[in-house]
Amino acid sequence: MTRRPVKGLAPRLAVEPAPRPPGPTEILGPDGRVWLRHADGLYYDEEQTEVFSQGALRDLIARAAERLAIANARTPDPVLNAIVTARTVDELRDIWPRTTTREQRAAILGRRAALELPPKGDR
Repeated sequence: MTRRPVKGLAPRLAVEPAPRPPGPTEILGPDGRVWLRHADGLYYDEEQTEVFSQGALRDLIARAAERLAIANARTPDPVLNAIVTARTVDELRDIWPRTTTREQRAAILGRRAALELPPKGDR
């Protein structure tokens, strides 16, 4: 005896997903390098030696912000505290001359990248 197919389980036609917005044309990375979007939708550095997706760059910037928050909680450094509380790039420029270590300068670059990161979906 053969079984009849169950009603309602007919194969569905493939639905194409809506096209994703291309993202910003450039993203400032947490190390101070600028990443440019190419026609393939990926982001290349200025020398075109490294490539990242938009999501990967956003993850790098988020991790830099997490590292800054951890470093600020670990040591009572007034410069790091000023970097964490800075809300504009101009405030970071005012803090730059007070930096004395490589970690503080890296924190400024990472914070600037977080401040300048456009929201998701922007072009």
